[in-house]
Amino acid sequence: MLMTQQMTIPFTIGPNGAVATVSDPVRALSARVRALTATLPTQRVMRATFGVPTTDVMFAWDPSIGQMQLERMVTEAVSLWEPAARVISVRPVMTPDGAEVVGVDVDISAGDSLAAGPSPQYSVRISANGDVVRSG
Repeated sequence: MLMTQQMTIPFTIGPNGAVATVSDPVRALSARVRALTATLPTQRVMRATFGVPTTDVMFAWDPSIGQMQLERMVTEAVSLWEPAARVISVRPVMTPDGAEVVGVDVDISAGDSLAAGPSPQYSVRISANGDVVRSG
């Protein structure tokens, strides 16, 4: 597998003063999916359809269709913008009383084109306040 250098997402400066890069294609893919799912459509100049409108569902949660809406929105966006990623699951993060959505958990893995055999699985959590956390 050819190891290429990709700029880190989010953009950072490395300890040597140059743009920080990553060479692991699965980690790079995970970072790109995190950026995609944390961006609302119209937030990127010249890419108005880039992103996932998670706030549409989070702030107007309908328990009867909310889960399906989230799954569809995330899966469609990842399929369009990051086809090398495979969405494993999408889950709303609810308040303890189950009345409101406070975030979205997205589990992804790399498609066969990036890794031979089982690929690492990553989780991305998007909070209603805009925080995004990746694990794995």
